[in-house]
Amino acid sequence: MNKLNLKNFIDFAYSLVEMEEVKNGKFPLPKEITYPLNMEEHVRLQLQIHHEKSKEGDEFVNEEEFYITILGITFKFIKQ
Repeated sequence: MNKLNLKNFIDFAYSLVEMEEVKNGKFPLPKEITYPLNMEEHVRLQLQIHHEKSKEGDEFVNEEEFYITILGITFKFIKQ
């Protein structure tokens, strides 16, 4: 599997929102997409998201599940 990164999910969400079938109402935009990840991918992606969202002083906590909403689509990541 290619290295997962936050940009991949932003690009994917954007491509879904911009699909003609979604714009025309023929295909509903998913509200949530779940991704099971192995331990390494899970921690790497969670750290990337934490880094982008963190404020000074926030502590990283490795969660079993974490979520991020991009363009109205909630991406849920769980450890396998």
